[in-house]
Amino acid sequence: MTYIAFIFIIKIMRNPYQRKSASSIASTIVPPQQQYKNFIETVVAQAKVYALYHDGWALCATPSGQQTLAVWQAKSMAQLLIRDKWAEYEVEEVGLIPFVEKVIPFLREQNTHLSLNLM
Repeated sequence: MTYIAFIFIIKIMRNPYQRKSASSIASTIVPPQQQYKNFIETVVAQAKVYALYHDGWALCATPSGQQTLAVWQAKSMAQLLIRDKWAEYEVEEVGLIPFVEKVIPFLREQNTHLSLNLM
C-alpha cells in the first residue's frame, strides 16, 4: 500500500469512540414534557409498564429524598438497570389496568412517586 493510499484511508475512517459535539447532543435532547407524553402514549398503546422486582419492587429516591417506584415503558430499558444494588431483580410486566387501579392508589397512600424510564 502506498503512503498516499494509506493517508486517504485514515482520513475517511471515523472514530467510533469520538464524542458528539455539544451542539449535536443538544439537538437530540427531548424536553421533559415530550418525554412524559411519549411515555403515556406508549404505555396506553401497549397496555403495560415494566418494573423491577425481587422480594419487593425496586425503589429509588429523588435528590430531595422522596421515595419513588421506577417504571419503564420498555422491558429492554428496565433490563439496563439490573446491576449494582438491583443485580438480583428481574423485570416484571404490570398490566395497565392493575397498575392504574391498584398500584397508583397504593403509591399515593404511601406518599411514593413514580420515576418514569429511569436511566
